[in-house]
Amino acid sequence: TDKTGPESYVAALKLNTSTLLRYQKKNGYIDDGDSKMYGHGFATLYLAQLYGMSASPDGAIRKALERAIKLIERAQGKEGGWDYLPAGTGALTNKSANGDSSITVCQTMALRAARNLGIAVDAGVIENARRYIQRAQLKDGGFAYRIGRNSAGGSSEFPRSAAGVCILYSLGDYSSVKIRQGIVYLEKNYRDLNHFPHYAHYYCAQALFQVGGRSWKDYFSWVNRQLLKYQLTDGSWKAGLMERSAGVRT
Repeated sequence: TDKTGPESYVAALKLNTSTLLRYQKKNGYIDDGDSKMYGHGFATLYLAQLYGMSASPDGAIRKALERAIKLIERAQGKEGGWDYLPAGTGALTNKSANGDSSITVCQTMALRAARNLGIAVDAGVIENARRYIQRAQLKDGGFAYRIGRNSAGGSSEFPRSAAGVCILYSLGDYSSVKIRQGIVYLEKNYRDLNHFPHYAHYYCAQALFQVGGRSWKDYFSWVNRQLLKYQLTDGSWKAGLMERSAGVRT
C-alpha cells in the first residue's frame, strides 16, 4: 500500500485488497462463495500482515480485520476447532462439528497475527482452541484431521501434523510436552513428498523455523534442494492432486 518498490506490486496489492474487502459481509465473513472458512482464515491473515507491514496503516483495513476476527471468534465450534462452515452465524450454523485441523490452523494463525497488532482476541477462544488441538494429538506425536474419529481422519499424517504444530505455536505454546512431541514427529517425517507436499511444507517450514538450531538447519538444507529441484521453468511448481492453484503451490 506504500509507494515504494515496483509500481506493479503496489497496483496488484491494491487491486487484491479492494477485491477482498468487497467480499466481506456485514457480519465480518470474507466469503467469495467458494473457499468458506478456509479462505476466510487466510484472507484475515493477509489483512493482518498487510496492515502490520504498511508504513501508513489504512483505517478501513483495520476495521475489516477487526470484523473478520470477531467472525472467527463466533465461528468456533463447540469442541474448540473450526470447520468449513462458520459455526454460530445464522443460516451457516455448524456448531455441532468437531472441527478440522486444516481449517483450524488458518484461524489460529490469523488470530495470532491480529493479536500481535494489538487487536483484542478473546482469551476463551484461544484456550478452547488449545484444548481442541491437544485432543487431536495422537500417541506418535502427530495430529488427527478431526477428533473423535477412527477412520483415516483419525490417524497421523505429516501435512496436518505440521499444521498442528503451527497451531500450538500460534496459541503461544512453545515448550510443552505436546509441542515437543509434535516437533519430533515432524523431524522424523518431513521427507514425505507424497501427501500434499506444498501444503505440508508451508507449515513445516514455519514450525521448524521457530524451533531453530540443528532442527531448522537440517530441514532447510533438505527442503531447499527439493524445492529447487521441482521448480518449473516459469517459476511455479508442479500441480499436486489437491494443490491445483499455481499461486498456492508457489
